[in-house]
Amino acid sequence: MSKTAEAVPTIWTNKRSDALNTGTWRSAIPVYQNRPSPCHLACPVHGHIPVWIEMLRKGLLHEAWQKIVENNPFPSVTGRVCHHPCEDACNRSEHDANLSIRLMERYLADLALEKGWLFPETASPKKEKVAIIGGGPAGLSAAYQLKLKGYTVEIFETKPKLGGLLRYGIPNYRLPAKVLDQELNRLAKLGIKYHTETAITGAAEYKQLQNKYDALFIATGAQRPRKLAQFENNPETVLDGLDLLYRINSGQKPELGPKVLVIGGGNTALDTARCAKRLAADVTIVYRRTENQMPSQETEILEAKEEGIRFTFLASPVKLEKENETQKLVCQKMQLGEKDASGRPRPEPIKDAFFALETDTVIMALGSDIETPPIDELETQDHLIKVDANQQTSVKNILAGGDLTSNDRFVSSALGAGKIAAEQIDLLLGGTGKEEHFTGTEVLYEQINTFYFPKNPATTKSLLPASERTRNFQEVQLGLTEQQALYEAARCFNCGWCVSCDNCFYFCPDMAIKINNPGNGENYTILEQYCKGCGLCVKECPRGAIVLKEESK
Repeated sequence: MSKTAEAVPTIWTNKRSDALNTGTWRSAIPVYQNRPSPCHLACPVHGHIPVWIEMLRKGLLHEAWQKIVENNPFPSVTGRVCHHPCEDACNRSEHDANLSIRLMERYLADLALEKGWLFPETASPKKEKVAIIGGGPAGLSAAYQLKLKGYTVEIFETKPKLGGLLRYGIPNYRLPAKVLDQELNRLAKLGIKYHTETAITGAAEYKQLQNKYDALFIATGAQRPRKLAQFENNPETVLDGLDLLYRINSGQKPELGPKVLVIGGGNTALDTARCAKRLAADVTIVYRRTENQMPSQETEILEAKEEGIRFTFLASPVKLEKENETQKLVCQKMQLGEKDASGRPRPEPIKDAFFALETDTVIMALGSDIETPPIDELETQDHLIKVDANQQTSVKNILAGGDLTSNDRFVSSALGAGKIAAEQIDLLLGGTGKEEHFTGTEVLYEQINTFYFPKNPATTKSLLPASERTRNFQEVQLGLTEQQALYEAARCFNCGWCVSCDNCFYFCPDMAIKINNPGNGENYTILEQYCKGCGLCVKECPRGAIVLKEESK
C-alpha cells in the first residue's frame, strides 16, 4: 500500500466520527440563542409569546398563563381589546396566515379567572415607597410590577373605581365589567393600597407626594376632550363621546333620539356609534378623511357596518341649523391634499360644496388632550409630557406614561409604558431594573425551515350574529374552545425559541451535539472538538434558534 493510501484517516470508514477532532477544520461554530421573535418585538408589553404558546401546545396551561402575567397583569383585558400588533408582525403570515395570538391569550386568561389562579408571590418588602397618580392601565401595570418587586405602592385615582379607560371608556360589549372586576380583584390581593375619589391636581399636592414618596409615576391619561367652538352653544344636542361612554358604563341610558351623527374616525367614534345603535338610534359616522385612513381598528369598522352603522366620508361639520322641528348638521365636502404630520393626506375643503344631514344628537369624538401636571421643571413636547425611552421625565424620580406621553392611545401601549416605568423606578431605587431574556437578532421568515410546518388555516374569531348584538350590551366576541386553542398553538413557528426537537442532534454528521439532561438550563451542548462548522444544524433548525458565529483564528 502506498504512503498516500496509508494516510487516509479512519473517519472515512464506517467507524464513529469521533475518531478525529474535526473541530480544527472549522471557521465558524453554531451557537444556540433565544432570539427575539417579530411578535415579541412588536408587543407593547414585550410578552414572551413563542414561549407561552409552546407551553400551551404542551398542555402546560397554568405555566403558560404564568409566563403571560410576567409582563401583563390583565390578559383577559388585552385578550379582548388589544390592537394586536404581534399578529401583524407574525412570520406565519408569509406562510399561510398569522396566528390568532390575542384569542389564545384570552383563552388562557379566562381559564385563569375560572380556576382562580393567583399572581406570583411578591418579593421581600423594600423600604422604598412609590406613588402612582392615575388608576388606569398604565398606572395599574406599574403598580403591579413594582409590588411584585417588593415596593410599597399606593394609587391615587380621581374616579370612584379603578380602571380608567378600561372601566369608563370601553363599552361592555367589548370588555364586560365583570371580567375587568375579576382581574382587578386578583390584583388587589397583592396588597396595593388604593385611594379612589382622590384627585391630585394642585402644585402643593404634587409637592407633598414628592416629599413623602421615593418616586412618582404619573398616568392620568388624556382627560380634556377636543371640541369645535361653533358647537359649544348646543349642550343639549351636541355631546362629548368620552362623557357619553362614561355615562353608559356607569349604568345610565341617555336619550339620544332616533337619529344620531358621530363626528370622528377613531376608536371612541366607533365605540360611541355602536353604543348609540344599542340605544335604538339610527347612526351615521361623519369623517373628514376616507375609510382607509381611519385610525380605528379595521375589525371595529367591519363590525360596525355589520350592525347597520353608516359612514359618510370626506365631510367636515360646519354648523347646526334648525328649520321648524327638524335639526340639520351642515357639512362641507372635503378632498385629500398633501400629507400632514401624521403621514396621511391632509383633508382640504372643496369651495362652496356643502350638504346637510338630519340629526337629533351629534356626538363629538375628536380625541382628547392632556392636562399637564403643575410640577416645576416638567418639560413637555408636542402637547405631551416629554419622557425618555424609560418613561423618565425631566424631573428626577418622576416618571410618566400612558396617554400623557404618547398619542398611541392603545391599552397595551399603556400597559407597556407602566411596565417600563416600573423597571426604571426599580433601577433608580437600587434594584436590577430590566431583565433581558433574549439574545441575538430578530428571527426573519427566511430563517424558518418551513418544511416542518404544513400549511394550515388560522382559527378565526367568532362573533354573535349582528342581529343579536344590537339588542343589548352583551359581549360581541366569542372565545376559543380548548381544542381551538391547542390547534392554533400547534401552528406557531416558535421563532427563535428552542423546543428540543432534536433536529440538530440527528442531522449533525460529526456527532458534535450532545443532548443535555432536562433542567440544566441548556438543551444541547456543542462538542467543539468535533464540530467542523458545516452549518447543517442551523439549516435544519425549524425555528432559527441556532446561528453560525465566525471564529477568529
